[in-house]
Amino acid sequence: MDVALKQFVLSCKELMGKTKLYNNTLEQNSRKFIRKYNQSITRKTGTTFAVVKITAICPPRLLRRVSDQLTCEHKDSSFNLPWKRKSLPIFSESSPLYHTPKKPQPLTMREEKDLQQAHERLQKICEKCIETDVPLLIDVEV
Repeated sequence: MDVALKQFVLSCKELMGKTKLYNNTLEQNSRKFIRKYNQSITRKTGTTFAVVKITAICPPRLLRRVSDQLTCEHKDSSFNLPWKRKSLPIFSESSPLYHTPKKPQPLTMREEKDLQQAHERLQKICEKCIETDVPLLIDVEV
């Protein structure tokens, strides 16, 4: 790995350790997305769809924790997720559930707040796409 890339990775790790600063960065990413989206719409470039990378608006470590929690809930319906919203089924009978071998700890209050903020960011992006009738592709990790 070259020196510039190492410095970038280290600064990202340091930033992720500072939750408030990291959330500000995620919020800035969300605003940048909407600003760039608005620019492409006003140029009438024939935009056929918009793309957002979920890790740009939600901390990856939180996505992993949420994934573990959802997996555990799927395996054991008594596992309570107070932050979970009604949604379509996430798992199927063929979903690989072995990635979460043990019951995870509940989300902390800070993590629940971060998850709520990520949801609000995504909601703003979705509303903008609905408002302008442009399909949205959400790029997620698997």
